[in-house]
Amino acid sequence: MLVARTPSLRYLRLAQEVLPYTRKVNEMEKILLTAKLKLAPTPEQKEWLWEMSRAATRLYNLALEQRRWHWLRYHHTRPGITYAQQNAQLVELKEAFPEFKMLYSLVAQEVLRLVQKNFNSFFGRLRS
Repeated sequence: MLVARTPSLRYLRLAQEVLPYTRKVNEMEKILLTAKLKLAPTPEQKEWLWEMSRAATRLYNLALEQRRWHWLRYHHTRPGITYAQQNAQLVELKEAFPEFKMLYSLVAQEVLRLVQKNFNSFFGRLRS
């Protein structure tokens, strides 16, 4: 079963009542209150979700391969590929590969952000 997290109204009301009385420990600290909802998708919905997952995985691997190829070819001569460059190519990618047309733009952008985040994390550890 799939689980989605959404804020519960009961918890939001409780947070509104309690928050004014709590002291601020840190400005960046946030309280996230969520409730778990169990989804029971139909077989058609399950298949659609799996297709979206496979398309997102293929996009991740394609973006990773593009960065790897660019690094091997232009190492020390050009800066690496960024999220903005890959995001600008999404329209062309969807035209060239019809399997990516089913991915919503926000999902595809989130996949590319994840690639960027993982690259920054990996190379950040190498530098330190």
